[in-house]
Amino acid sequence: MKLTEERCKFTQSNDQYFVVYMLGYPMASSDVQSYEEDLKHLKAQVDAGADLIITQMFFEVKTFIKFVEDCQRYGINVPIIPAIFPIQVCNDINTPKWGSGPGIPPLMTCSTVNNFKISV
Repeated sequence: MKLTEERCKFTQSNDQYFVVYMLGYPMASSDVQSYEEDLKHLKAQVDAGADLIITQMFFEVKTFIKFVEDCQRYGINVPIIPAIFPIQVCNDINTPKWGSGPGIPPLMTCSTVNNFKISV
């Protein structure tokens, strides 16, 4: 995590060239022991000069709202952009790309994805 903070400081000293964003985890990342530890690291990165946060994917709005409130509680006051991953086909639900991230909501099944499919 120190390396990330050092990179933030470097890019801020050259801020005419860079915008620094950090990845925010609305649920704890696999790199730390707890969600609170994640928030502490994120706060250190913002204090080191990060300009904004882009979240890991999530599926429920309440997850994002809680994350933003928790960030504010830690004094993190940079813009927070929610990551969006449009599910276009049923296989997107079953792909292991979610890693340690959000669980797929139980109501999100292949049939619900197919019911809301929109042709463009």
